[in-house]
Amino acid sequence: MSRVGVVIVAAVVALSAFAGPAAAATQTVELDEALNDQQRATEFTFTFTASGNDTVTADSGPSFQGGNVNFEFEGWDDLDSGASGSSPSWDVQNGNEYEVTYQAQVSSGANDESWTATVSGGSTSASETLNLNVDYLQPRFGATDSPTETLIFTDTNDASTELDIGFDNDGPGVMVLDSVNLDSTPSGIDVSVASLSNQVDGGGSGTAVLDVSVDPSVSAGDYTISGTITDSLGNTESFNAEIEVRKPPVISADDVDVGGVLIGESNTVDVTIEEVAGFSGVDGVKVNVIGTSDDGAVTVEGAGFASTGPGGSDTIEVQVSADSDGVQNADLDWQVELTPQDQYSPTESIDVTGEVFYPPNLESLSGEGAENVFDTPRSQADTQTTETRVTFENTGDLDMDVTGVSASVDDPDVSASIANADAAVGGQSTGEATVVLEADPEAAEGSYPFTVTVDTATAGTQSVTRDLTIEHIPELAVERSELPLGDITVTNQRTTSIDVSEVLEYESVSGVEVVRVSGPDQYLEVAERPTELRAGGSAPLVFAVAFDTSAELYQQYRWEFEVRGEGVETQTVTVTAQPTPYSFDSISNNLSSYAGGSGARAATAAGMAESLSALETRLRDGEEVPEGDLTETIAAGETAILLLDSLEAADEARGSDGPAAAQPDVLRAQATLNAMSEYVTRIDASQVDASATGSLESARAATDEQADAQVEYYESQLNGDITTLQRASANRQLARLAESRGNAERASRLNEEASGAFDTYLQQVQNASESAENARATRESIREDATLVLLNQPLVLNPARLDGISAEISAIDAAYATAEETYAEAGATGQADAIGGERATVQQRLQLTRYGLWGATALYGLVVLVALLRTGRNLYAYLQDRRTVEMGAVLQ
Repeated sequence: MSRVGVVIVAAVVALSAFAGPAAAATQTVELDEALNDQQRATEFTFTFTASGNDTVTADSGPSFQGGNVNFEFEGWDDLDSGASGSSPSWDVQNGNEYEVTYQAQVSSGANDESWTATVSGGSTSASETLNLNVDYLQPRFGATDSPTETLIFTDTNDASTELDIGFDNDGPGVMVLDSVNLDSTPSGIDVSVASLSNQVDGGGSGTAVLDVSVDPSVSAGDYTISGTITDSLGNTESFNAEIEVRKPPVISADDVDVGGVLIGESNTVDVTIEEVAGFSGVDGVKVNVIGTSDDGAVTVEGAGFASTGPGGSDTIEVQVSADSDGVQNADLDWQVELTPQDQYSPTESIDVTGEVFYPPNLESLSGEGAENVFDTPRSQADTQTTETRVTFENTGDLDMDVTGVSASVDDPDVSASIANADAAVGGQSTGEATVVLEADPEAAEGSYPFTVTVDTATAGTQSVTRDLTIEHIPELAVERSELPLGDITVTNQRTTSIDVSEVLEYESVSGVEVVRVSGPDQYLEVAERPTELRAGGSAPLVFAVAFDTSAELYQQYRWEFEVRGEGVETQTVTVTAQPTPYSFDSISNNLSSYAGGSGARAATAAGMAESLSALETRLRDGEEVPEGDLTETIAAGETAILLLDSLEAADEARGSDGPAAAQPDVLRAQATLNAMSEYVTRIDASQVDASATGSLESARAATDEQADAQVEYYESQLNGDITTLQRASANRQLARLAESRGNAERASRLNEEASGAFDTYLQQVQNASESAENARATRESIREDATLVLLNQPLVLNPARLDGISAEISAIDAAYATAEETYAEAGATGQADAIGGERATVQQRLQLTRYGLWGATALYGLVVLVALLRTGRNLYAYLQDRRTVEMGAVLQ
């Protein structure tokens, strides 16, 4: 606290100790001589005793000395009752003691002042003289510092430093500093005032800071700087300061990072030290290592012998070693202080760092097994291929050279090879190789172990064995997933199909089902669907779409089906179709070709055309059409066309080939008439059914005309001379006509007659066949008994068999004739012709046999005759000889 403040507080405390009126009150205020903007305040108090119960008023307080001194009423206190107030007018009570307080405010430049303060009112009156003393405090310079600074040149530029000149204010007043004047400055040394304390309290200290810059040309030595400090009141104080200029060798060196150091080994780095000041040379450097490491050590070699000239350089060695048991990747970090052998040389600190490295090490080989799901069709795959990866970790810090990666498997159906293997793996890194596993498509399901081996140059060898799992799966496929059928005419049906297949050819698919998941439950039918698919097989999936009259025209209907199976992915098939109204144009156009003429056929066509027109009008006008009428009317129209076509065909066949050729078309027309009748009777709509009924009656008349002509033809046949087969056929055709016209009784009778005639035909054919077989048997017996068979021609050369053979040949001819005649009567024309041809051939061959037999007989007779002649001749000769002998004997 300042001295002025202490004096004021003491004065106030002293004055407040007096009770009752006083002749005068005195207070002292202290101001600093060096300051011109100070303000101080102090309080005056005095007491009085009220003479009665009055209202008193205190003077408000005047101003003096141009406002530098002001007295102002502050308040009153009733020392007896404890009441108080700040108003200059208040009520007092008789006999109570009151204390009145005034404040005096003083500004710089004020002098001593006195003033009498008065309190009065009624019977009470009191006054007090207030004496204000103003004292000014003076500053005074005390002791001044004489600092000494050593300035060391560290390079060839100007060297600079600061000088702090300290001084004391021994006076009680505040000192306001004005300036620092330099009295003398050595040559080459530039001095300027950097800063000066603004003011210093009494009893305090201040500082003047000088910037000193020394030119490199200044020689080393001691230099004095002198000057004077002046305050705002003109007080001065001199000072002296010393500058010691020194130019020792100064070195610079870079931080050192030796990188990774293998355990048990060391790395050495050359470090260049450079003298950078340029004034003195280096002659030896002191080394101080700061810090220790549990994992290595640092040494500096050659520092004590380092030598340079001014601005020169030299090299020292920094060697960092890693302990053999050092922690991998531990940081090696020291601070090395390098100081030239000179007491003024500064120290250069460099950081020496490194890291403990381990050699490459193949720590582990890992990888996952592989799964090969055969997903390529068996017939298309040369191999089923899958890939997996193996990884190998280098836990060392140096690169690991991989000399080889190989894969092997012991099963002939599976091969293993390596692709894309890393040739080198960095420290603390992981390499990888791709294992390609190729399986024969015929490989069975199961697990196949395979082994991968990694060889390195210096880090060892590792192997790992994993399994390749082969799985056969089925796969379901559909030929197409979208089946747009486009526009379909109401009442028409359109079908489409796709193949559902098992495509991978390994497994069959069971439990195949086709499920509708969206779309209406009408109009579309799954006509054919598979329930099981063998491996690689396929089956049709057939959809049939037919819209009836309840379908909304021109709206696209969409059905979505899922084709599912056990163990396969579901396939989706979408069928779309759009119903369109039925067009009667094609039927009407065909009917119009018959409606232009006259007669029953024209009436049939015209009536059906009217019926279709009436139905089309109702549909176009939006009238209600009974359910089924559209289908029945269209069917009736189409059958009417078929009936008329059949009648026309019958006319053409009868004209070109006769009535028999017309029979199929007449029967077709009659059957079509029956169908037309069924359709017409189910038509309910008025006008539609009337026209259709008229058409039906006309169609019946036209058909009856044709049928009657056929009946007349076949009945005329029965009255003529015909074969048995023709009779059976005529009765059969008449029966078919009767049956087609609904005359079941007549049809039954005619069928019986036809059956009887046919049985007769069969018997005749059998008899003819037996006759032919008898002829063949007799012919075969002649062949078997023939003397010889030459070129398939039997020859009998025994004259004794002439009569027998002749009889057999006649029997053969008679049997063939009977068979031919019987076949002809039965109506088996082809067989009759065949037997006739066979008879002619046999007759020719048997005639040759007969000729041969006759020739043999003649030859036999000739031989006998020759023999008889020779015998006669021999007998004659014998008789002659005998007669000669006998004559000779007689003669003897």
